[in-house]
Amino acid sequence: SVVDGQLLVFAKVRLADLVYMPKGTANRQTHFNRIQSKHVDFVLSARDKLSPVLVIELDDASHEEESRRDRDTFVDAALTAAGLPILHIPAQRSYVPADLAAAIQQKLQ
Repeated sequence: SVVDGQLLVFAKVRLADLVYMPKGTANRQTHFNRIQSKHVDFVLSARDKLSPVLVIELDDASHEEESRRDRDTFVDAALTAAGLPILHIPAQRSYVPADLAAAIQQKLQ
């Protein structure tokens, strides 16, 4: 209901399925090893091309730990390099759909 059927929502997507490293990239295997086991919470994609337009991460208390902050910084940098925006949402028991829709729209513009 938040995206009103205009976008597709995919859950727990591998970072390696979102970030492409062309052959010939220096240290390609090393970079791939860093992304292959990482996942993001949600990916919103255009319905017509199935192309990702936004990543959403739900940040619970574990995201305050140093190791998790390092992981988040790395994932944010990889997605930024790929030209894919990321929206961090604090984890809650429930959400106001209109507030989520507004945050998504703001990030997509």
